[in-house]
Amino acid sequence: MQLFHLSPAEADIAIQLSQGLRIRTIAEKRGVKVDTVRVQVKHLLQKLDASRQSDIVGLVARLAGATKE
Repeated sequence: MQLFHLSPAEADIAIQLSQGLRIRTIAEKRGVKVDTVRVQVKHLLQKLDASRQSDIVGLVARLAGATKE
């Protein structure tokens, strides 16, 4: 996800969101606080010029589809 200048953590969170995981679950898996993941999601939204988490999920899905072609 260097295309969007995402940190490794932000890219990982974007992928996990696209897999349907909730923020609380992502935080538990990463061993960080829920607030930490929320801040990283806010950064994702800013970097991707998105307004909702579903926008992140849609973008990851489109990118995944593009790599399969």
